[in-house]
Amino acid sequence: MVHQFMKIGLTLLGLFMTVMVTGQGHEISITMKGSQEESVIVGYHFGKQRLVLDTLAVVDELILIQGETSLTTGVYFIYSPKVYFEFLVEEQNFSMSFDVSDPYQTLSIIGSRENELFRAFQSQMGLYQRQQRAFSDSLTRISGEDSIAVRDQLLTIGSDMSAFRKSMVETNKGTFFSEFISLMIGIEVPTFDSISDQGERRLAQYDYYRSNYMQLASEPGRLMRTPVVHEYVMKYFNEMVVPQADSTILSIDTFMESTLSDPSAFRYWLVTLFDAYQSSKIMGMDAVTVHMADKYYLSGMANWITEETKADISKELRFIRPNLIGKPAPELVLTDTSDRQITLAQIDNPFIILYFYDPDCGVCRKKTPLLLADYTELQSEGAEVLAVCTTTDLQKWKEYVTKNELVWWNGSDPKARSNFRVDYNVRSTPKVYVLDEQRNIIAKNLDVTQLLSFIQDHKRLVQQ
Repeated sequence: MVHQFMKIGLTLLGLFMTVMVTGQGHEISITMKGSQEESVIVGYHFGKQRLVLDTLAVVDELILIQGETSLTTGVYFIYSPKVYFEFLVEEQNFSMSFDVSDPYQTLSIIGSRENELFRAFQSQMGLYQRQQRAFSDSLTRISGEDSIAVRDQLLTIGSDMSAFRKSMVETNKGTFFSEFISLMIGIEVPTFDSISDQGERRLAQYDYYRSNYMQLASEPGRLMRTPVVHEYVMKYFNEMVVPQADSTILSIDTFMESTLSDPSAFRYWLVTLFDAYQSSKIMGMDAVTVHMADKYYLSGMANWITEETKADISKELRFIRPNLIGKPAPELVLTDTSDRQITLAQIDNPFIILYFYDPDCGVCRKKTPLLLADYTELQSEGAEVLAVCTTTDLQKWKEYVTKNELVWWNGSDPKARSNFRVDYNVRSTPKVYVLDEQRNIIAKNLDVTQLLSFIQDHKRLVQQ
């Protein structure tokens, strides 16, 4: 079931697709020799998207990109059904000319060092890639010592490519080109040859990689209009941030701080990360979305959202905030099949499994017998099951309990004395929580077949 919170995250992405412009104006002329096009699209990369800046007429093979304000630095492109050509914008006044049959090999540039560097880089990398393809193709036709020689050649080309990229970055420090290519290359990790133990050396290399990774994206606003920044940043959050709420929150806040100087970057990354974490399958990440909603959306920092959207977010948080991992379990006041009161305090087992179900729920009818099959073992591990029926039809519930021989604790709340549907976010069934001895929530949304192993693993972890 997709709740409103997810829809909010997804729809916010489409709200800010405009290019930010400041300064004294721009004029870029591009001659496309041999072009038969009447018009082309001029656009730019933005995160993982390609956005349209303008549609321009082609007059005598010439297009003119001009305006009274400066274009934001980035990777731009010309697109038509027959032409795709990328170029850099840092300088605001320059000209380029190319033949549409081979744009990069025929390119001439006046007034743009950035594009001179970009052309040299693409030209040399293209040569290396053609050499690689030729040698790779030959491997399908040869064997023995000949194949060993070809593989050595491929290794040499790979080494030459790496050295060339590094040289282009190092000799052109301070240019946008250098920053862009640095992000493409990624972090160069020292060999740590002084560490003799291979395992320790690899650990030192990874620690260096992780600690220095985001230095290349320390100014994400300046790199927003590149085709590589989205994947680069998301790799950090997906692979290098510990998948635990507190660590993730700290990493997000640190990163978002770096975007504040560029409103478009702040907006893009807030929406992107909010969407990523509120749809995460990792248990406990809902605490991240609650934090982001409170700190950024509801505080007014996300000043583009409407009051109606704020109200929708606040409403959704009401279902999520009370049942975060690590929080005390909200109280339940239920009645059993004999109309006697049940509360959490009456159950003295080290663990309580809360199992919210509906007798008419098809999934529940499949999961309940599986939970029942593990019940004896769960009890041996110190767990008790409190099965909470969500229907108000008491007769149907009691018949279901009797028919299925549900010997655990059975409770219902036909008079709505507990607010379990909100406090435990029971908008669909089945819904599972695990409480520890202090009656804090230590797990949620597990499949019933995962409960036994989770409790066993949790006990081992606590005992260490």
